[in-house]
Amino acid sequence: MLGLNARAAQFTWTSLVVLGIVAFVYTVRDTVLVFMSALFFAYMLWPAVNFIEHRTPHWMGRTLALAIVYLLFIGALVGLIATFGSSFFDEATSFAQRVPSLINNRTWLEQTIPGWLGPAREKIIDWIQEQFANGGSALLPYLKNAAGALRGTVTGMFYFVLVPILAFFFIKDGHEMREYLLGTVDDVIRRAVVDDILEDVHIMLGHYIRVLVTLATISVVVYSIFFAIAGVPYAVLLAFQAALLEFIPVIGPLIAGLIMLAVAGFSGFTHLLWIVFFWIAYRGVQDYVISPHLMGRGVDIHPMLVLFGVLAGDQIGGVPGMFFSVPVIAIVRVIFVRLRRSAQRRRVAPVEITD
Repeated sequence: MLGLNARAAQFTWTSLVVLGIVAFVYTVRDTVLVFMSALFFAYMLWPAVNFIEHRTPHWMGRTLALAIVYLLFIGALVGLIATFGSSFFDEATSFAQRVPSLINNRTWLEQTIPGWLGPAREKIIDWIQEQFANGGSALLPYLKNAAGALRGTVTGMFYFVLVPILAFFFIKDGHEMREYLLGTVDDVIRRAVVDDILEDVHIMLGHYIRVLVTLATISVVVYSIFFAIAGVPYAVLLAFQAALLEFIPVIGPLIAGLIMLAVAGFSGFTHLLWIVFFWIAYRGVQDYVISPHLMGRGVDIHPMLVLFGVLAGDQIGGVPGMFFSVPVIAIVRVIFVRLRRSAQRRRVAPVEITD
C-alpha cells in the first residue's frame, strides 16, 4: 500500500539488524576481545585435551583431561620462564641501561648511522639526542596519567586470569554450546547450514592457531641460532620478540625486523647488513615455502584484504585487533560461502509438482 516491496523491506530490516549488531560489538569490543582470546587459547589446548581424552579410561572424562593439560601447560610455562626468563630480563635491563650512554656519545652515533644519508645524517643525530635530552619533560604527561595506567594494568591482569578460565569452559562445554545454538534454529534446512558453518569455522580456527604456534616456534629457534652464530647481542630478547610478532600478519614480521636492526645497532653491532640479508632470506622461506605448506587452503585470503584487516583491526582494538583480524575475515568468508552455496542449492532444487 505504501509502495514498499516486501523483499526490499526484508533486506532493509536485515541490514539494520546487522549494523546494530556491529555497533554493539564495537561498543563492547574489549569484552569481545577477551572472549575471543579465550576461544583462541582453547583452540591451542584442544589437540592436547583431545589426545589425552581418547587415550585414557572413559570414566576420567573431559574435565579431568582438561585439568591434566592445564597442569602440563603451567609446568611447561614455568620451565620456559626458568630456562629463558633470567636471560630475557637481564638482556632487557642491560639494553635499557646502555642506550642513554650510547645516545649521548655523538661519535658512536656518527659511526652507527650510515653516511649515505648525506646532510640528513647530522639532523637525524641532533634529533635523536634532543629527544633523549628532553626525555624527562616528555614523561610528565604520562606521569600525570599514572592512575589511569595503573587501572589499565589491574584490568589487564584480571583479563589475563579470566582468559584461561573462559577457555576451560569453552573446551568443557563447547559441544553443548553448539547444540544449544543449533536448537535455536527451527527450520531443518537452515539448521543444516548453520551446522556446516560451525563445523567449517571449527576446523579453520583450529588449523590456523596450530599453524601460528608452529611458525612462532620455528622463528624463535631459527633466529636464536642465527643470532648466536653471528654474535648479535641480546639474542634471546630479539628471538622471542620476533616469535611474538609472528602472530600479527604481514606487519608483525616487518616490525620485528626493524626492532632487530634498532637494538643491534644501538648495542654496537656493526654488521647490520647480515641481519637484513638473513631477514629477507628467512621471510622468503617462511612466507613462500613453510607457511603455504602448513596453511594449505585453510585460510585462503588475498594479501591486500589481510593488510586491510590488520590496519582496521589496529584502529578498532590495537594489537589484539591486528591479531584477530585475519580469523574474523576468514569466518566472514566461511559464512558468505556457505550461505551462497545454500542459496544456489535452493535455486537448482527440483520443484515438486502436485495434482
